[in-house]
Amino acid sequence: MAEYLHPVERIIPIAENNRFYTLQQPPAGYAVWLAHRTTYTDRAGKIVLVQGRGQHTQRVHYAPPATAEQLHALEDQGHAVYRFVLTIGHVMFLIFGHTFPLTFNIAVPDWEGFQRIWPVDVRKTWPSPKSAEEIGGFQTVYDAFTWEG
Repeated sequence: MAEYLHPVERIIPIAENNRFYTLQQPPAGYAVWLAHRTTYTDRAGKIVLVQGRGQHTQRVHYAPPATAEQLHALEDQGHAVYRFVLTIGHVMFLIFGHTFPLTFNIAVPDWEGFQRIWPVDVRKTWPSPKSAEEIGGFQTVYDAFTWEG
């Protein structure tokens, strides 16, 4: 929904939104983490209630058992990787998804402030033990959220 606010900066294609709507849950290959924020302000001190930043142009170079050539052929067919960090008020979401017919390992730093909420594994507590600001804020979180094939 956040991408409808700024459609020019769309990260996740509309086809993925349709897939999400059909399934009524994140599709296979997606993972979502949750953290809390203690402030609504950015580095300049301006109030920001909704903030997002994402990327989907990362090339996939390694995802065994597929070769780099096979991965690039899949990218040429339209498969992509999505990485998106979104804050709404005091809530921060880290979202990873892809349309490749394979599995990725996703690395989120072992910070006490993040809890994986999808796929569901165990009961979560809110708020988490540490806030996003205690571990460096929005930009630090975005820069540390990585994946590898």
